[in-house]
Amino acid sequence: VTPIPHNGCRPPKRRRV
Repeated sequence: VTPIPHNGCRPPKRRRV
């Protein structure tokens, strides 16, 4: 849907559960 923004100083995590 929409790209996950960077969380502070962490790379965007892809939710694949």
